[in-house]
Amino acid sequence: YHITKLGKEYLECALKALKYVYNENFVQHWLLHGKPDPMYPHNVYPSKTISSIVNAMISYSKIDIQNSENALKLAKNAADYLISISYGDDTELSGLPPTYSFDGLDFDTVNRTAPMAKNRTDKIMLIYPASAALAYFNLSDVTGDQKYYNAAMRIANYYKDNVLECGSWHLLLSTETGEPESNNVCASYQILELLNLVYKKTGEEIWHTLEKNYYKNLQLKRFE
Repeated sequence: YHITKLGKEYLECALKALKYVYNENFVQHWLLHGKPDPMYPHNVYPSKTISSIVNAMISYSKIDIQNSENALKLAKNAADYLISISYGDDTELSGLPPTYSFDGLDFDTVNRTAPMAKNRTDKIMLIYPASAALAYFNLSDVTGDQKYYNAAMRIANYYKDNVLECGSWHLLLSTETGEPESNNVCASYQILELLNLVYKKTGEEIWHTLEKNYYKNLQLKRFE
């Protein structure tokens, strides 16, 4: 997000790339309708796709004055939607956004491109909520809206409350029970980035401990 410091050529390249994304029909759909384009197949992966759009539009809003307001509005629309479909307080996954979802999408169109997703809507992969939390924190920093900060902290607190003895988390969980669906654990540097960011924002030592333990876990997995 410090592309303005990289020089004119890099800035122009970033501007062209982000403007291209901004003008994509499935991205503009967020600005015009506040919900995912039902025909865009990758919307079946809401945590990954929507958080990427939020971050891209925040970056774009910083370097294109002409479209800055709409880009930020688009980012907020996308984030608001992701928050709205996140698991509720009556579930074991409270505050986490789904990994797979056909909500609001044209099933036949999306299923042709992502046929495996239909068999995974009852599962969540814990590497992806961290991506959403980072996007929420980014949006909170830009807008000053506490709603996004709170949404990010709900996700972070899930990681804090459900960490394993090894310092990581089960990779795949049932959305119905919150119980693990496999013995695999997470190996994602986005989780590490999230823990580090929360530590910087709160100053609470528990986050630094989680960060150190998870980093140790990642280093061990690299050399297995």
